Amino acid sequence: MSDFTGLKNEDIATIVVHPNIVNGKEAGELRSLGDRSVASELQEVIGLATAINLKVDVSEIINLSKVHAPHFFGSGILEKLKILIEAENITLAVINTQLSAIQQRNLEKYWQCKVIDRTGLIIEIFGARARTHEGGLQVELAALSFQRSRLVRSWTHLERQRGGGGFLGGPGERQIELDRRQLDNAIIQLQKQLKKVRNTRELHRNARKRVPYPIVALVGYTNAGKSTLFNKLSGANVMSQDMLFATLDPTMRQIVLPSGKNIILSDTVGFISNLPTHLIEAFKSTLEEVQSADLILHVRDISHADADMQRTDVLSVLSDLDITKHKEQFGLIEILNKIDLLDDKCISSTSCDNDQKTVKISELSKFDFESVDIAFFSAGGDISKKYVPKAAAANCVVIDNTSAFRYESNIPLVVPEVNSSDIQQFKKTNIIANPNCSTIQMVVALKPIHEMYGIKRVNVATYQSVSGSGRSGIEELALQTSSLLNAKTIEKNIYPEQIAFNCIPQIDHFMDNGYTKEEMKMVWETKKILGDESVQVNATTVRVPVFFGHSEAVSLELKTKFQMSDVISLLEKSPGLIVFPDNQEGQYPTAAVTAAASDAVYVGRIRRDISMDNGLNLWIVADNVRKGAALNSIQIAEILISKYLSNH
Repeated sequence: MSDFTGLKNEDIATIVVHPNIVNGKEAGELRSLGDRSVASELQEVIGLATAINLKVDVSEIINLSKVHAPHFFGSGILEKLKILIEAENITLAVINTQLSAIQQRNLEKYWQCKVIDRTGLIIEIFGARARTHEGGLQVELAALSFQRSRLVRSWTHLERQRGGGGFLGGPGERQIELDRRQLDNAIIQLQKQLKKVRNTRELHRNARKRVPYPIVALVGYTNAGKSTLFNKLSGANVMSQDMLFATLDPTMRQIVLPSGKNIILSDTVGFISNLPTHLIEAFKSTLEEVQSADLILHVRDISHADADMQRTDVLSVLSDLDITKHKEQFGLIEILNKIDLLDDKCISSTSCDNDQKTVKISELSKFDFESVDIAFFSAGGDISKKYVPKAAAANCVVIDNTSAFRYESNIPLVVPEVNSSDIQQFKKTNIIANPNCSTIQMVVALKPIHEMYGIKRVNVATYQSVSGSGRSGIEELALQTSSLLNAKTIEKNIYPEQIAFNCIPQIDHFMDNGYTKEEMKMVWETKKILGDESVQVNATTVRVPVFFGHSEAVSLELKTKFQMSDVISLLEKSPGLIVFPDNQEGQYPTAAVTAAASDAVYVGRIRRDISMDNGLNLWIVADNVRKGAALNSIQIAEILISKYLSNH
């Protein structure tokens, strides 16, 4: 018998054998409609072996008409595999099925090498991956329960010299003789420890329930991409590798959604077909987070040959845990991951149940822009600079929501209510730029005034919400506020100064003229959108502790005289504007109450500027994520489609 003491897994020469019960069908044929292919099952078990760095030298599919009780395989196959094992100097045989204890003992004796089955291999992986105290206890319990069910006279040891589940050790090594009573006592002690851990987890769960944050759980087949998505959404650094069972221990993070709502995101252990019963029970606490979740995101590797069967496996486990029934009122959102690995034909045929919500995720670097007419970019200037020209060259019209192309003379900068006619200029480059959010809401109000009276000068002070900095800005305000209210030290990561209960007169970096880049954006963009370089613009931009919605105090110097009633009437008739005409207590719009989650631009505090002739003061608020970004982009696309791409 092989002795693995002191060996690394990558030094253990391994053969992987997948028994295929043919039952009268052609070798390699699917066993039944909807079953996995034999080839994919072999690849899965090879993936399990390589997940703990085993050196797979040989892999074999063995077609069987029936199972032979003593050795599982018949005499002819036994001898064939024995010759192969000896020729390749194999020291470990992995059999992709569940062997009885007698079968495992007999195979080890016949082949003179260590033999483990699918259950033993998976437990070994779980033992190597578990990082937390709870995870270690769960693996230990699963291993002991498995060993208890396999007690035979020739193999009654339980040793952990190699880590993992201890199954890569074997007869011939130092043995710890344990009888059934000792095993039972060990199992009882582990169950008691796990009960304490689960009680602690329940206390934490009850504590979270007192905070009105919904729990969103990521589930899916192993290696579907759950942890990668979890890291992307939460900013965490959970292990995410292209291997089976990269994540075993549940991880939870609080994140802030673009809407400003807080959620708890949970990453869970991946599912697998034929998961050993011992592991289902031992890792039940891992899935308790799924049971208590308000929403389940089912991440699927849609590029996998057995994607549909993997989906069935996951839903089956959820059903066994009575999760799908509990979540009927919410449903499951399916995340179709790795779709970039599919060709167009496969993509078009990819579907899920009609009552399912589906989100398709694709890798940008491999995306074929010739397959779409319009692309929206909002992932930052660096990404736009890299990929927008590629999209445009593929005859895809790009609506870019970054600053990458706003100031190029041959690229239109568009606010549909102001300069929709400029959209036709896209033909020069196939690129249309979406303006800065603070500029958008201001020029919507300025356009009708400029057309009627002419604007000589604009002086604007902005009070911009933290959502303008993205999710990280929202999180920093929330965390700093919580810390200060609980007498804790705050952390500054996004902003140069404390943002909670404070105002910061700096957005973006300072330029040589003493203005910030955000302030100069408003200068450059206002002139370009209004199509009038003579308009003088002066801006002061301030970051304020508001989650969503920008506010602006605007002072205008007009070229001609005006009547206040005429100005108000003009604004009320202008598209995209809602006017608060009365200057009375409470008769004005605010960012958090009026504008948040609304598409309109709101104008109030309309009055003459008493400090100058032909002066006009306005208070302008809008949701910077809606009209300041998403809505404006959609409005551009609607005009683009209806006027210029209808025959495209």
